[in-house]
Amino acid sequence: MSLLAIVVLGCTNEELAGGKLAKISISNSVIFGSVHTDFMKGYEDEDSLNLFHKGMTTAVLNEGIVNMAAPQFDVQVVDTAENQYGFHLWYMDERKGYPYNL
Repeated sequence: MSLLAIVVLGCTNEELAGGKLAKISISNSVIFGSVHTDFMKGYEDEDSLNLFHKGMTTAVLNEGIVNMAAPQFDVQVVDTAENQYGFHLWYMDERKGYPYNL
């Protein structure tokens, strides 16, 4: 659940803001630009999905060019209409995470 909370800190996607989430899946990142689908953890319970949705709808987007190392995690979000959205996540410490919308 702590990784879940970290992802929430920065994920933003206007399309997701209005939708109902159905599933969140997390995997180790393998290649930049796509989500690795060998997921190690998935969330479908209402509390976790609400936490993700709240994070995505309240996060602030930071503009600019980012020069960072390879991401550590990939996150796949599936809404109730079965649309899939992907994010990379860099984990920095227990209170900060930096996502990248694919």
